[in-house]
This record gives sequence, structure tokens and C-alpha cells, in this order.
Amino acid sequence: MTAFVGRRHELALLGAALEHARRDRPRIVVVDGPPGIGKTSLTRRFLDRSGGGEEVRLLRAGGEAAESALEYGVLAQLVPQIPRTAYDAGPLVAGSALLDHLGGLQERPGTVVLVVDDAHWADPPSLTALTFALRRLRADRVLAVAVVEHLGDARLPDGLRRLLADDSTLRLRLRGLTTSEVRELASRRNGPRLSTAAAERLRVHTQGSPLHIGTLLEEAAPQTLVDTRAPLPAPRSHTALVQARLDRCGQAARDLVQAACVLGPSGSLATAVELAGVREPLPALEEAVGAGLLEEVTGSTRTIAFPHPLLRAAVYQRLGAARRALLHAGAAVLETDRALSLRHRAAAAAGPDEEVARELECLAEEEAEAGRWNAAADHLFTAVPLTADTARRERRTCTAVEYQLLGGNVTQARGLTETLESMACTPLRQYVLGRIALATGRRERAEPLLAQAWREGTPELGRRAAEQLAWLCLAQMQGARTVEWAGRAVTPSPSSGDSSSDSPSSDSPSSGGSSSGGPYGLRDVLALGHGIRGCFARGLDLVARARGGVPDGRPELLDGLVSRGVLRLWTDDLDGARRDLGAAASARSGLVHLGPLAVAYLAEAEYRSGRWEDAVARSEQAVSLAQDSGQRWLLCLAHTVAAYPLAGRGAWQAAAAHADAAVRRARELGDPGNVAYAALAQASIQHARGNHPNVVALLAPLRSAEHRDGVDEPGVIGWREPLVEALIRTGALDEAHALLTEHETLAERRDRASALASAARLRGLLAAEQGRRAEAEAAFDTALIRLKRIEQPLEEGRTRLEYGAFLRRGGARRLAAGHLQAAHDIFDGLGAAPYLVRCRQELAACGSGTTGQTHTDPLGLTPQEYAVARLAADGLTNRQVARELVLSVKTVEYHLGHVFTKLGIASRVHLARRLP
Repeated sequence: MTAFVGRRHELALLGAALEHARRDRPRIVVVDGPPGIGKTSLTRRFLDRSGGGEEVRLLRAGGEAAESALEYGVLAQLVPQIPRTAYDAGPLVAGSALLDHLGGLQERPGTVVLVVDDAHWADPPSLTALTFALRRLRADRVLAVAVVEHLGDARLPDGLRRLLADDSTLRLRLRGLTTSEVRELASRRNGPRLSTAAAERLRVHTQGSPLHIGTLLEEAAPQTLVDTRAPLPAPRSHTALVQARLDRCGQAARDLVQAACVLGPSGSLATAVELAGVREPLPALEEAVGAGLLEEVTGSTRTIAFPHPLLRAAVYQRLGAARRALLHAGAAVLETDRALSLRHRAAAAAGPDEEVARELECLAEEEAEAGRWNAAADHLFTAVPLTADTARRERRTCTAVEYQLLGGNVTQARGLTETLESMACTPLRQYVLGRIALATGRRERAEPLLAQAWREGTPELGRRAAEQLAWLCLAQMQGARTVEWAGRAVTPSPSSGDSSSDSPSSDSPSSGGSSSGGPYGLRDVLALGHGIRGCFARGLDLVARARGGVPDGRPELLDGLVSRGVLRLWTDDLDGARRDLGAAASARSGLVHLGPLAVAYLAEAEYRSGRWEDAVARSEQAVSLAQDSGQRWLLCLAHTVAAYPLAGRGAWQAAAAHADAAVRRARELGDPGNVAYAALAQASIQHARGNHPNVVALLAPLRSAEHRDGVDEPGVIGWREPLVEALIRTGALDEAHALLTEHETLAERRDRASALASAARLRGLLAAEQGRRAEAEAAFDTALIRLKRIEQPLEEGRTRLEYGAFLRRGGARRLAAGHLQAAHDIFDGLGAAPYLVRCRQELAACGSGTTGQTHTDPLGLTPQEYAVARLAADGLTNRQVARELVLSVKTVEYHLGHVFTKLGIASRVHLARRLP
């Protein structure tokens, strides 16, 4: 193997990162560079220097091209103890399990070092789970090192690419060795003594690659390397150099190496010996190891591996076609794993082989039934070249792409768009192209494609297309069409024939958890469709029997729970909404779209209930979950909800960051609902600042939205109330009256208490501006009476503030002071700083000061600290708190330590007494 030289700076940075992690400050490092540049050697050198025992607890895994479809293969290397049920529930649950394991390792002394080599070849579910866990490390003794070829590699999930490119991640980009390091390498390899000129020539020739330099030092004559006048070997490929090394071995060693390269990057020596037919295996192994072609791996069984993936690739590339097929055929017989055996049979095929292709298709269907979408896709892609019939080949390709979409690999699926478009225009092809368009935010393209698939496809394909169209219409706030398409998803499509398949079910993936609705999301989309039309009772009837407790790994029990929570939120049942959405948010069901949706609406329920600490923590969690699960369509909602409490507290910079992110997502999607949410996120900041002209500019365009369902519904997207107030404040009283009348009419028709209360407050403001004092006073009194029906602290605080200001201007200072003091207490409890300023100004104008102690930041705790403290006070263990908030146990311990210090307490017993 090539001796290690140089990289002192990189080793020093890795050492500093380890020290950083040892102080409970987790660190992520990415090592990138081209193949052969020494990335793996650098990490090995660092780990050798770091030691073991109590100092470092090492978790190590490596990706491999041949195993990239083996779902959770890399995660299983890191943590073999993770149960299969966690994998079946999806990458977010598997990531939670990894987070739990990292926390358990830190219960003993030492620092956890997690290394993933060749991460670009790792299976996508493992990478998604890894990203999920790493993003949630806050106060952990963990150093994570990812080794990749380049950061923009499309094989890496979007979330991981963002994490590795983040400013907080240390990037070590390896370049070729320097001239002096080339000389040092030659010396350590017992090569010729090179002059500076000779070393520089060798560096340029190999671009400083340690792998290629080492090979030339071994292969080329010493005089050729020393004499700068003699040409270096013609730019032979690495494959040719490895072949030369292999040719110098005896026949038994060559056979062993070739058999090993067909079996994989590493494997059992016994299997390789049997495949190679070697009679004396140990001498052959010794010769191969001595030539640097193989290495022994210590363990309970004798295992062999290739020192570098390029070396194995070189050996495989030089195998003749006949020899390669023969070895693969033999490996298929020896391999006990069904999937690997089929892969070997596929590789041994000289041309189309429908028998193997059908077996791969059956295996893909089984994997899909279990929700292992990426493995299913890989099996079908392996079957495609073996398929002679064009229609069948194209159908298998389309189904494989849909499996990729279901597995969250949107980037890879999108990359096959041109391939799909070159195929015959079948309903299945149109359906898959429509799903790609829908997943990538091109909804105007998605709708006609999915509609065609529904019209012309099989009943099963039509059902799936109708389901996707229902979610599309819901996003576009088209309630009637949502209900219509959801209804069609349970009835046959117009066509009962199938122009794209050779069997009735051949274009039907398993109905496990679809990332865009899934079989268990149909009731949700139907109920929400009724809700945005204003038919709340009908929607609630559909989900009345949804269960409130969801055991792990049972997605069918989540059916309807999320939509019931959302509908309860929209109809002012905030306690019921928090119960349902809290249960759904805590469920580990594997339905990646429903979890983040539940958390986002739970954050809004907490905000409306006046639990702003929880709202901030939950909304940040919703943003993170939406990013990690690839549910970009949820990000606008999550960022908007995050902006509400931050704006209410005057945290302008943080609120603006979320509002800006919401605007970016809304522009990408372009549907009325997200456009309204983004405008409201921006307007909430301007409203809290008292900048009413800006509120008008932001919200007035919503009056001309093309689709009104949901946008106009009281309690769904509350944009009318701040716009009416802003119109009143800017003197547009006639326009305010017209809009308020529309709002009141619909609120009365729906009997929506919160909307009726806000409408009465606004009617009072308008009457006051028009000089109709008796009418204004009656309207404010009505608002306060209506507020007794609901739990809406912010609305009550605003009503009392405006009522008090109105009374103070009319000379009723004593009555005014009572309302203003009550408003002050409400805003103080919320930490609503901008509103507190106005309260104090009004109280001062009344000749009164504030009473009671001000605590605009309750107990001085951050939102995350407060959320952790509240759950701990409820009796949850640290591990249960970590699971509920999707944090690491060490992060929970870290936050509790800060809570105890700030509150001056020494145990959890005192928490419940101290929390407001």
C-alpha cells in the first residue's frame, strides 16, 4: 500500500475538530477530492493518531457502487443494533434511532467519531437518516466525517449537500501532492532518489495523485523516473498499471483476485476460493497481498478486500467478457442472498434474458410491498437491459422511476425525464412524468399529464393519478376539485383497458407510504378538501374515528388524524387540534409527508393558544423536518408559522429570515395558498411594527386570487383581518367597510367564533374612526363577549388595547386603564414586546403605570429550553423528551443544565413549580 506523506495541515484541522467535539460541541467535516487523491488514507491516518479505548468511540462505514441500492446498508454498518422496524418506518425514524444510539454512546467517557467513506456511493435512505441525525446534534461529543468526491454530487441527497456546504461544516478539499511530498513518497516506498526536477515531472504527470504516483514508482524502471530526459511511461491508465501488477502474479493468485473482484469490494475468502477453484488458497492470498492487490480484514471470519475501489474496478475492467460472465454465473450459484444472486445472473447474461428480468421484477414488487422503494427501483433498472420487448422494457423503466420518487430520490428521477420522454406515450409514462413535475413544483405541467393517465390508464393507475391530482388541487386551494379527484381515487377510471402493460397489475407499485399522499393520505386530502370549501362538519365526519394514539410502524392508524387536527384548528377547537396534531407529530409511522405537516400546524395551534415558546420550537422543527424529508411543498407553511411568534415578539431579524424563505418557496410553487401564506408572513412583521401602508401593499393583491377556497375561509389563512385594520389605519374607510362586511358575512355563516370576535374588534375600530362612538363601544364589548368562547390571547390583548385607547381618547381614563392593564398582562405573558410598548404609552397617557412584574422573556429561557423544560416537568425522561422534540439526549441534557442554572434550581422536581 502507498505510504502516507504530507497532509499536515488537514490532519491538524481534523485534530482541532476532534478537540472541538470533545468539549460537547459537535463538528461535521467533509473531505472531498477526486478518486485516488488520498481521502481514505487521510481519514485512516487521522484515526490511527486519535487512538481508541475511552478516547474515541469509532463508528465507520463505507459506500460502494455495487451496494448503493441496499437500503440502510451503510446505516447498518454504522449501527448494527438498529431494529428492522425502524428501517421499515422510513429514514426519519431510522435517523431518530441513530440519534438515540449516539446519545447512548455518550453516556460513557469518550468522543464518538462517525466516518462515512465514499458517501456518494452510500444508499439514499442511509444518507437521509444520517442527515436527519446530524442536523439535530447541539451539545454532543460527536465528530462526523463524510468522504465524497465533490460536494455537488447528484448522488447525495439535497439535505446532505446543504449540510456539507453549510458555513459551520469544515471542508477539507484534497489536492495533489506537492513536489517535496512526491520526493518523500518515493523515499518511503524505497524508490529511486528523485531530484526536484524529476519529482516535479512525476507530479505533473500524475496530477499529484498518491495512488498513481505509487503505482508508477512500482511499475516504472528507476532510471526512467530519475532521468528527466527519458520520457515517463506513456500516459497509461491506472487499469493498465494494475494489470501489469496482476500479470506478475502466479495463476492461482490471479484467479483469486479476479474472483474477488466479481464478488464485491470485500467478502469471504472461502467464497472467493471456491469461485476461483484455487487448491492452495493461502499461498495465493499471500502473493496477492504482497502485490498490493488484496488485503486481509481482521474479524471473526477470514475476509479479504481491495485496498482501493479503483483497484477493484481496474481488475474488473480487464476481465474478458467470457471470463466475466463465467465468474458471475458461478457467483450466482454460490450466493445465498436472492437479490445478489440475481444480480450475478444478470451480469452473466450475454443478452436479453426474460426469465431473470421477471424474477428481478418480482423481487422489486416484494421490496415495494415492504416500502423499500430504492431497492425496488434498483432491481427494475437491472432488469431493463435484460428485457427484449420494448413495451415491457419501457413499463419497467417507468415503474422504477416511480419507485425512485416514492423513495425520495427526486433528483435522480428528474434526471431520467429525457429518457422517459423518448418512450412511447403510454398512460404510465404520462403518470410518471406528471409525478416528476408535481414533485419538482411544475404543477401546470403535472395536471394535464396526470389527467391523461387517469383517463386512459388501468383502474389502478387511474386511482393513483386521481390521488395525486387531489393533492395538487388542495395545494392550489381548489376545494371542489380536491373532493372530486379524491372521490375518483376510490372509483374506477374511465378506461378499463391498459395500453401500457401486459398484465392487469403490472403498472401498479405497492401501495405503501407514498410521499405525496399514499394510500393512508386519501382520507386526509378528502377531509381537507371539504374544509377549504367551508364544509368543516362534513370533513370532520370523515375523520371522526381517527385514532389519537399511533403505535410505531403503523401508518394506517395515522389515517385521518392529521386532517382532523387541522380542521379542529380551523374551527377554533385548539385543545383538540393540539391533541391530534401532537399525536400525529410524535408518531413514527414512516409517512414522510404527514409528520412535517402535523408539526407545522401544531406550531400554529400553539401560536393561536398563546403558547409562543412552544410555537417557536415546533415551527423550527417543522422547517427542519420538511427539509430533511424532501417535502419542499411544506416549507412555505412552516416558515410562515415560524414568522408569526417571532414578529409578535419583535425578533425582527429572525422573523424576516423566515418570511423571506416563505416568499422564495411561494414563488417556486406559485399556488394561491402558498402565495397567501408568504404574504401573511411578511405582513405579520409589518403589522407588529405598525407599518400599515406596507401591510396594505402586501395583502391587497390577495383580493384578486384566482382560487378563493381556503384563502377566504375564516380561520384558515387569516389575511383579511390585518388588511382591514391596515386600511382603517391608512384612511381607506370605505374599502375597509366593504372588505369587513364580506368577512363578517362569511364568519356568521360559518359561526366561526374567532373570526366573529376579530370582526367585532375591527368594526369598533372603523366606527371609532368614523366618529360613531356608541357603535364603536358596542362593537368592542361584543368582541370581548365573543372572546369568552375561545382561547385566543393575542386577539384578546389587541381588543383590550384598542378598546382602552378608544376610551382614553374619549376621556374615560379609569375604564381605559383597566382594559390597558389587562392587555399589558396578556402581552407580557406572551412576550409580545411591540404591543407592550404601545400599552405602556397608552397607560402613561392615562396617567397610570404598569402593575406586576414584567417578564417579556418568560423565566429568561430560550424557546428550545422552555420546550425541553416543560416536557421534563411533565415527567418525561431525557430520552423521551429527545424523542418528542427530535433532539439528541445530550442536547436535552445541555438545555436542562442551562434551565437549572437560569432558574436557580438543582433538580427536575422544582421545574413544575417554576414554569408559568
